[in-house]
Amino acid sequence: NVDDNRNPSYQVAVACVDKGSPPLKSTAHLLVRIQDRNDNAPIFDPPSYAFFIHENNRPGLPILTVTATDSDQPNHPNSKIVYSLPDGELSRDHIAIDPHSGTVSAKISLDREHNSSY
Repeated sequence: NVDDNRNPSYQVAVACVDKGSPPLKSTAHLLVRIQDRNDNAPIFDPPSYAFFIHENNRPGLPILTVTATDSDQPNHPNSKIVYSLPDGELSRDHIAIDPHSGTVSAKISLDREHNSSY
């Protein structure tokens, strides 16, 4: 391990031996450099969201959009943000989030008499 905290690298030796008589052997050395580790968690700005929605809303219309950023290398797969909701009744039956945009919407028309808050 030739370690640089941001982008570590590793020296790897690969050896091959055949089953001939006498056996032939070859060794190669590789240097593997890690370009970007997925070592940064997404950060929401703001860190929490609260919103109001009128009852009898039209299902599918956007309620709000949440935003997160990631400090991993820009335009690298490790910096890609995918939004999701925890598994449960709320996400299964009532609220949805677009995995790419972070847009939150209600799946159903909400009724205050049935549930006053989510």
